[in-house]
Amino acid sequence: MMATGDDARRAPVARQIEDWLASHDYPVASAPLSHDAELAIIDCLVIEAVGCAHKVVQQHSATSMVYAVVDAQGVTVYWFSKDAGTPASERQLCEACDAGQLARVTDAALGILMRAMPPPAPSPPVVTPVAVAAPANSTALVPRRWQLGISVGAMVPRDELDPGFLLGGSGALAIDRSDTWQGVVAIDVTEVGRRDRTELMPPAFPRSAGELDQRFGLMTFALGARVRVAHPGALTLRIVATGGVQLARADFGVYGANRTESAGGPAGTLALEASGRLGPGGWRAMVGWRESRLEFDTTGVIVTSGGLLAIGADW
Repeated sequence: MMATGDDARRAPVARQIEDWLASHDYPVASAPLSHDAELAIIDCLVIEAVGCAHKVVQQHSATSMVYAVVDAQGVTVYWFSKDAGTPASERQLCEACDAGQLARVTDAALGILMRAMPPPAPSPPVVTPVAVAAPANSTALVPRRWQLGISVGAMVPRDELDPGFLLGGSGALAIDRSDTWQGVVAIDVTEVGRRDRTELMPPAFPRSAGELDQRFGLMTFALGARVRVAHPGALTLRIVATGGVQLARADFGVYGANRTESAGGPAGTLALEASGRLGPGGWRAMVGWRESRLEFDTTGVIVTSGGLLAIGADW
């Protein structure tokens, strides 16, 4: 038996497979493969060359072999026959699962593989146990997960500004093996505004009074993190926190007088995000709050903060 991948989950999976083999009358030998043969199997499966790995087992192993790859999304189990036959494999998803769930999906994979393989000989095959750490340059055993997303929604600002449409894009990268933490780069655009019926004679306008029309086009650039806090069933819940800069273009109008200004200021966002799988990618929904501060010559300080509601897709 050989297990590679996520350090925290690899050892329990190795023990679980050894216990399962023993409970199904497969003696587990103590002699491992040679170090070169171990590296050869890893190299084969990094490029998903299952036939290559099977050939290594047939040439260098004294026994049949069960090989497990453990990653942040689950476990893949390969069963290589020493004598003949086609190798079989089974993938079981188990993202953010606890030890009990991981044991159950490992058992399920082994049960499927046992039914797929030819019946064992009267003298059960001996299986070689060895647990090795994944090589540092292996990207297949411990995946690097880039996640790109696009979202649409609305911003509901305070200070009597009208709600505005929001369009955003984001990129996320898993920054730990279990994908609990993700680094985030985000950009979004929205437009909000309001119309005030009041007597106004601001110095930036010719002397006039009446209805002041204010429109703000906002573009926010931010860096931050997503932290997985729960995984109920098929859902994943994350806290998202970002900070960055907000650039704004404002159009002010009173009767026939118009003025355009630009401004920039800090912006921070805190949100709760729910996500799940959808086809080859995934979906997500977010509810949160953004704080930002902009200062214009015409109106002074404008706080364009408020609630955010968005849905999107990831791939």
